[in-house]
Amino acid sequence: TDIATDFKIETYDKSNIKNIALNSFTNGFTVLVIPLDSEVSTEFGLNSLTYDKIFDNPIVGHIAGFDLAKAGEESPKVYNGQSNEIITNNGVAIHIELPENKVARVEILNLFSIDKSSPEIKFPKTSFTQSDCTIDGRKENIAAFFNKINHKEGTPIISDCNGAVINRDVREINLDKKEVLFYTPLYHDDVYYLSNKVDDFQKSFDENLETQGINIPYSCVCVSYYFNANLENKKIQTEGVFAFGEIAFQLLNQTLVFLEIDEI
Repeated sequence: TDIATDFKIETYDKSNIKNIALNSFTNGFTVLVIPLDSEVSTEFGLNSLTYDKIFDNPIVGHIAGFDLAKAGEESPKVYNGQSNEIITNNGVAIHIELPENKVARVEILNLFSIDKSSPEIKFPKTSFTQSDCTIDGRKENIAAFFNKINHKEGTPIISDCNGAVINRDVREINLDKKEVLFYTPLYHDDVYYLSNKVDDFQKSFDENLETQGINIPYSCVCVSYYFNANLENKKIQTEGVFAFGEIAFQLLNQTLVFLEIDEI
């Protein structure tokens, strides 16, 4: 196409996913698809930001899921069209090479914002599952804290990562085990905050997306936005997949990720 000059498709497991950036072209981008709850999704979620050359070229993608009406009956899968493989535990990536006069750029849109009255929440470990934490410096249990403030599953807590507001979506609050499972890992060196309520998801999408560029070869958005915004038979101003998680160098949730191609 007028965008791509070459491509290669690779399958990645938990042992070699760390090489994903090393395998990319000198100038280009990568689209990665990983099955939900697979070993490679756990490895990527925990460690992607430490991979060699991870920020040299954009890495975008999504987490493959299943028909929610058949939850418990079907498993997430990805497909390598070059080898004709249906894969349940590994990820598949396409590395795209761009011509010299083009460069790829990743943008994210997060409809949630930090509640300015929120306490500072910190965790002692990097993990998808958290229990012990500190709330404004006081030792607490995160499940008990969420229960006390009536913080519900599906509502994220947020970190400010060098100006990028990143959601960590709550998957399950287990009061018996005194732990909370998140869809993405929480990092021990980040500070987290409660999020503000979004009153009208579709209006917020429209207001934010109308200012974006038009040369977007890839985008994806979290399926939780689909339900929160009640988007059945409705339209937002972008094309792409509703996914069980999004990728923009790292594993994300409740985020719209899109890739733009700029002329240089």
